[in-house]
Amino acid sequence: MNKRLTSWFKNYKKIVVKILLIIFLSNLPPVYGLIRTFADWQSFRYSTYNGSVTFISFWDRNFEMMKRVHKGCLAARPNLKDKNMYRLFAKNPLAFWRWRAYFFDKEYKLPYKSWEEIEIVRANEHVKGVTGCTMDF
Repeated sequence: MNKRLTSWFKNYKKIVVKILLIIFLSNLPPVYGLIRTFADWQSFRYSTYNGSVTFISFWDRNFEMMKRVHKGCLAARPNLKDKNMYRLFAKNPLAFWRWRAYFFDKEYKLPYKSWEEIEIVRANEHVKGVTGCTMDF
């Protein structure tokens, strides 16, 4: 019985070490960058509280460009009630390759709001496009 328990523990330990190694390696900058490029390229969507500015980040349309677009829209619409930009993507603990980003990337520092909430406000306020603002969706 003792040999079976020892053998099981060794196998369990090897599996845990392999899983931790995969999680660690997938969060290193070169590997994380590749995964993000191919697996997460459609994941980064942003919006204001009422959907007057919506932005999809991919390739060269990055987070910094979203901030510039938002700043331009604030200049065109200075009377917005809520001047924040919200991320429309939640943190998913099962997406282990993003764990590093959850702590260090600026995208995840923005407050989260679901698109369903924004759509309701967008319909109630009858939001239309304005010069200087981007509506990607």
